[in-house]
Amino acid sequence: MREKRPGVWELRVLRGKDPITQKYRYISRTVQGGKRVASRELARLVAEHETRDPGSQATGVAAHRVSLCELTAMHLERHGYSPTTLADYRSVVKSYLEPTIGKRPITEIRPALLDEFYRYLAEERNLAPATIRKVHALIRGSLSTAVKWGWLTTNAGRDATPPVIRKTEITLPSTDQVAAVIELAASAGPDVGDVHPVGRGDRGAAGRAVRGALAQHRCGGGHGRDSSVGVQGAR
Repeated sequence: MREKRPGVWELRVLRGKDPITQKYRYISRTVQGGKRVASRELARLVAEHETRDPGSQATGVAAHRVSLCELTAMHLERHGYSPTTLADYRSVVKSYLEPTIGKRPITEIRPALLDEFYRYLAEERNLAPATIRKVHALIRGSLSTAVKWGWLTTNAGRDATPPVIRKTEITLPSTDQVAAVIELAASAGPDVGDVHPVGRGDRGAAGRAVRGALAQHRCGGGHGRDSSVGVQGAR
């Protein structure tokens, strides 16, 4: 609050930082009257801003002053994670949040920002979907804590879209294929067909027999409807 000229006062209330320029933003108003009138108007302006801004709580902590990394630290301190899980999450913060969006105020965390962040982790840092989902779980849980404390009204993590973990599709051999492999392996000799302790050379002979049987079957010797045997990647 400052008096621009006699009887005219300029009031300013901090709104936080601009998400693009990172410069501080203010609400500014001009009122006329004495200092007492200006003080009352400033108090009303502050109360109005705190009502509209999800970043205030009765404790006086403003969300636009709490960074994402600070929030995750408070979240981890107040939850009963095992020492291993706690160390794992703290490593996530240090490796992936601190160098990127971790210093941003939590009021700037939006679903679009998180989606872009996850894309960066996948394409620029080459992280696996499972690792990115671990990062997402920490962010979402921390933002949920902020909502519970009254620092935020919504949890951006709920609307963000982390990558999907694709399951590996397993194609099992048919009964005819299994029978053919067993028959061909058994025909290689007693070292393969009999069940008894084997030496290194015996294991090598058994392995060559089974691999040969599989190769022969894949080349057209099988009787099943599907000649493929093994694990196929997700399509």
